[in-house]
Amino acid sequence: MKASPDVYVTIKELRNELGAGGSAILRDYDEVAGEKAFRRAWIEREGFDINALRIVRVKGDSMVPYVFHGNPVLINTKEKRIIDGEHY
Repeated sequence: MKASPDVYVTIKELRNELGAGGSAILRDYDEVAGEKAFRRAWIEREGFDINALRIVRVKGDSMVPYVFHGNPVLINTKEKRIIDGEHY
């Protein structure tokens, strides 16, 4: 059964890694590994641009106990502001 686009959107999951205290290879391109489904209502409620969202896995342990090595995280590539006390 296929997920309804009215209810779900798919976000690209990348092979690229997010360096968190370890040495991650920085690529200047996105290597797509697959897609994950998210509820459209949540994406819209948060005000995200679907085309600017990506999923990447964390490499390293500098964000423990909040994010652990290997965890997938949702990245909003349009957000460029740095806010004191937040995670980046």
